[in-house]
Amino acid sequence: MTAGDRAAEYFGRALAAARAEKGLKRMQLKDLSGLSYPYISEIENGGKYPSQRAIQSLAAALEISPSELIARAEQIETNAAGDEPSNSSYPVLSSSPDQAFAPLRPTGTRPIAQGENDVISRLTEQVLQAVEPRLREWLHTEIRMAVADELHSQKGIDDNPHH
Repeated sequence: MTAGDRAAEYFGRALAAARAEKGLKRMQLKDLSGLSYPYISEIENGGKYPSQRAIQSLAAALEISPSELIARAEQIETNAAGDEPSNSSYPVLSSSPDQAFAPLRPTGTRPIAQGENDVISRLTEQVLQAVEPRLREWLHTEIRMAVADELHSQKGIDDNPHH
């Protein structure tokens, strides 16, 4: 079984458990998430790791954050890791490559609600737009100074003879 297969299996188990906790049938989850019944079934059975969009839709339907749903899958993986012998000296990634770019949540913090996430995204974008020109100017100056220093050191030129 590949790491991707295991990630799909653990996510499917986490999804099924979260759905059961809410007392939902797959058909109800289909209606709430907007995803197809066969797709949800395939995910829950461990046959497919869902896309980011699907994870967001499923989490919203289950009234939990995408991070919480992924964390549940990772907990199942952690619990199962003691049962499986490792055949490699390299660590196994816990999620699909898409998950490497998923938002992280510091330990001990609560999940960010969808409405809050939208506000945070807008504010972050505004801050970046305000800071970007200054950052670009600073970076430009730093690069010019570094290149000049490198050229001077290669040529043995010293602008300050009083060293």
